[in-house]
Amino acid sequence: NGFIYVTITNSKRVDVIDPSTNSVIKNIPVGFQPVGMAYNSNNHNIYVANSLQASSSVSVIDTSSNNVIKTIPIAGSPWRIAFNSNSGNLYVTLIGAKNVAVIDGSTNTVIKTIPMPVFPPYPGSPFGGTSVGSIVYNPFNNFVYVSHMNSEYVTGIDAATDTVTKTIKVGHY
Repeated sequence: NGFIYVTITNSKRVDVIDPSTNSVIKNIPVGFQPVGMAYNSNNHNIYVANSLQASSSVSVIDTSSNNVIKTIPIAGSPWRIAFNSNSGNLYVTLIGAKNVAVIDGSTNTVIKTIPMPVFPPYPGSPFGGTSVGSIVYNPFNNFVYVSHMNSEYVTGIDAATDTVTKTIKVGHY
């Protein structure tokens, strides 16, 4: 629709910006601490990760009306979301559960949770634990890549089987 969508984490909303006027045209109430978003080009919905552990969920925004049409409860603090353009599924990192949830983009329901490996903190880290972080889908090889915060690793999920099949050592954090 040509608009820009921005999470406003401390205000429990997504703001819609009209780039032709550089102004906010709507505030859409979502869950607590919205942080990550992804656009589903199959149904034109936006998925918003609401990360507060006590009420963790994903809000689904219909971009034709700019209203929330569904809230999907997902335990484990949703953090970042990636859209798989081949299957229409969405992959959500759960920083509290240290897993990845898979949402069916046609039914807007969680269809599975993918257990993620647990890695040690990087050498010399001042933090005690690690968790999943950012996520991205690569349509060229049909893999979803997940960073692991406070570690030295990225894992690859084969989107055809939804299993972790790659471990890549990278830099700290």
